[in-house]
Amino acid sequence: MNEKIDTREQILQAAMDRIKHYGYAKTTMAEIARDCDMSAGNIYRFFASKIDIAEAMARKLNTLHWPVVKALRQIKCVVSIILR
Repeated sequence: MNEKIDTREQILQAAMDRIKHYGYAKTTMAEIARDCDMSAGNIYRFFASKIDIAEAMARKLNTLHWPVVKALRQIKCVVSIILR
C-alpha cells in the first residue's frame, strides 16, 4: 500500500472511531485531523469535506458487509426450500 492510501485509511479509522463515540454532527474535521496527528489543513488534501469522509466510510463498510448479506440471503433461500 502506498503512503497516501495508508493516510486515507488512518483518517477513515479515526473518523469511524470518533463518529461512533460522538456522532456525526458533533465530529469536526479538526478533531479527526488531531486524532491522526496532522493539521486540520492537511486532512483536506485527502478529503474535501466531512461528508466525503462519511461517503468513503459507507463505501468501505458496504464492501466489507456485502458478502455477509449475500451469504445470508442464500442461506435464507436454502432454509425456505427445506421448510416447504
